[in-house]
Amino acid sequence: MGHFITNTNADYVNQQLAKDLSITGRAYDLVYVKNGVTDLGLVRVDPEQAFVIYDDTVDHKPLVGVRYYQTGILDNQLTEHYEVYTDHQLFTFHSQGGLPQTNSPVAMLS
Repeated sequence: MGHFITNTNADYVNQQLAKDLSITGRAYDLVYVKNGVTDLGLVRVDPEQAFVIYDDTVDHKPLVGVRYYQTGILDNQLTEHYEVYTDHQLFTFHSQGGLPQTNSPVAMLS
């Protein structure tokens, strides 16, 4: 656990999450496997670009997490990106205006 905290700068990310929580009432982070290595990474996710969908039971268990953001500068170069996280998969979508055009499920570690 100490290795994870040191390598991911977890203390700093937790400070960012505390600030997000105090401002927006929501805070999200993402733990991921870094490309090409087996190390884990940890990043803050902007709470204005993410939300969680919960089930309708009294427990309100989370079903999926959604992250969305735009890349590009000018209107004709803007691309909207959507990432839907389940317990075992990541679904990615993107569009250049209108409805999302692609869907590529990516297997996640359980």
